[in-house]
Amino acid sequence: EWIKGDYYNVVGFPMRIILELKNLGFKLS
Repeated sequence: EWIKGDYYNVVGFPMRIILELKNLGFKLS
């Protein structure tokens, strides 16, 4: 069964990177 921490490590981490990249792109443009 899924542990919430594992779920956030697998899904939340890449999503957070994508959001960070979007924010950087927003600031640069």
